[in-house]
Amino acid sequence: EFRRVLFRSHAASTAAGASGEGLADVLAGRAEAGDVAAQRDGAALIGAGSQVGNPAELLAGERLGAVLGALAADYDQVIVAGAPVLSGSDSLLIAPLVAATVPVIGLDRVTRPELTETLELLESGEATVGGVVLTGVTRPASGKDPYSPMATAVQH
Repeated sequence: EFRRVLFRSHAASTAAGASGEGLADVLAGRAEAGDVAAQRDGAALIGAGSQVGNPAELLAGERLGAVLGALAADYDQVIVAGAPVLSGSDSLLIAPLVAATVPVIGLDRVTRPELTETLELLESGEATVGGVVLTGVTRPASGKDPYSPMATAVQH
């Protein structure tokens, strides 16, 4: 059986029905990861947990690496959904601790300079970039060249 665990932001956790204790509580030592994991769609979901004043302090501590290591021993796949890199330091603190970081880029929402800055920040933070996900791409109505939107996906 393939087992995976997902970490989600506070808003995404609530939408998925995983509210209450979560990663913040685990990192603060108030809960164990196995106790806060909720089963959703064939995966264990660990929500963001209690809101804290400065989540970067919890993420910068040594406990995050230990928690991720313990989960990696119990699950085939551990996926961490982080905040946009340019909005704060949270994802930059997590990136060196995971096998790969995959930025999600919204078509017509991210400029080329923003993408370049994001990739440079990840590289300087010793992250392994495992690719990029481009969202918002649709097929042209003509159907002649389905890949043409990708050529203009990142605006100047």
